[in-house]
Amino acid sequence: MTTRDELLEQWQDGLAEADRASERGVTWSDRLRIKLYRFLLSMYGQSTWPGEPSDVDNEQGRARSTLTVDKPPDHGLGKAPRTRAEILAGLRNVKGLSEELAPPGPLQQGLEPDSPVVVAANRKRAKIEPLVRHLRSLGVEPEVRFAGSLWQVFVPHRNAAYAAQEIAEFTPPPPPPMPVIELKCSRSSLSGVVLFGFIGSLLSVQFAALLVGEASNQSTATAWIAVVGTAAAVFDMLFLLCLYWDVQGYFAALKKCEQRERLEKEYG
Repeated sequence: MTTRDELLEQWQDGLAEADRASERGVTWSDRLRIKLYRFLLSMYGQSTWPGEPSDVDNEQGRARSTLTVDKPPDHGLGKAPRTRAEILAGLRNVKGLSEELAPPGPLQQGLEPDSPVVVAANRKRAKIEPLVRHLRSLGVEPEVRFAGSLWQVFVPHRNAAYAAQEIAEFTPPPPPPMPVIELKCSRSSLSGVVLFGFIGSLLSVQFAALLVGEASNQSTATAWIAVVGTAAAVFDMLFLLCLYWDVQGYFAALKKCEQRERLEKEYG
């Protein structure tokens, strides 16, 4: 058995070895050893050992020592150990408490016949509407709910298996055809614009020549002015009629654009 002096010598040697190792490179284990040996030497290195060096337990000089190195526990103190019956009673109480706090759930008891169950989900409402109509035609009353980013179809638990089979065999109808959008100017409007410009310029030139060359003859000038004004009014009416047709076509194409955007949003 190691004596006190031998133990102190081992601690001092360990501290010296740890110091030498730290000179090469300090690691966390070296720091731990240095702190441990310094603590042991500071606590027990200066204590006296009144007994003989061979008396490791210091039974002779323990009463006169200034530092208690070892103190055996006193026997017979503290609470008496619990009996087997007391331990079993405590375990039964814990078991009963846990059963009260955690009653059986739906996985053990099962779902009610009217409990809603999810059978289908999709991000677009238009893609589940045919499925909802199909289930209603079979006598199943589905319920549509929006949760998160999905439209979900719920059915009663009693019809869940039947609904799942019908959904697996269901073929959705094709989406409606996309409207063809054509934005173009009609030939009649183009012809009207060109004709109006040509006739307008021609009449303007003739009217200017009439005013310059025949200014003395007032009756002839008045007649020509009336003819030119009537022709200009007629061509203006034709031009406005062509423009009206083009505006109607533009609004019809705009309506088709809105319809196409709505179908693309619903059917993707």
